[in-house]
Amino acid sequence: MTSETTTQIELQILELESKAQKKKDRFEKEYAKLTKQIEELREQVVPKLPPELEGHFGPFTQVLGSDDVPTAWGYRPRGHLPEDIWNAASKVGNWECIEMGRWVLVVKRLTPQEAVIKYGPVTEVHEGPSGGWRHATYGKTEFYEREMDPRGVVPHPTPIREQRHNYRRYFSPSACRH
Repeated sequence: MTSETTTQIELQILELESKAQKKKDRFEKEYAKLTKQIEELREQVVPKLPPELEGHFGPFTQVLGSDDVPTAWGYRPRGHLPEDIWNAASKVGNWECIEMGRWVLVVKRLTPQEAVIKYGPVTEVHEGPSGGWRHATYGKTEFYEREMDPRGVVPHPTPIREQRHNYRRYFSPSACRH
């Protein structure tokens, strides 16, 4: 390879590195802008904690449903909370036990009205044999949380009632005779 060819290749490398750096800078600026927009939107859904509570909590999103759809937003305590912090947090949201002894501060829940807007109208409502709510489908997304029961809140089709199983038929004394 001649020195002239090497110089041309080095110039091409420098030019490409310059272009790559410009694209990287532009990407980082766009990324920062999008991150800021996401945080602003998140603040509309999940209100920020007062300054005296900020160091004690981390973010929390409850994901339930057939498509892993978020249904609750709030904050998870970082370790043991003093009673005064617990009481101050109670003014911001509702404490809910999500597992044995694990509490979260829920500040926002998905409502049936919001689910209709986001996922579509209620297509199915399932009830138990006595008329108790089991689950509902908004568009194509199923929700099993009681808070998503659309009955009396949003228009919905006639509920599908599950049948009661007659276990006596299977376990009657006559079935045990030889």
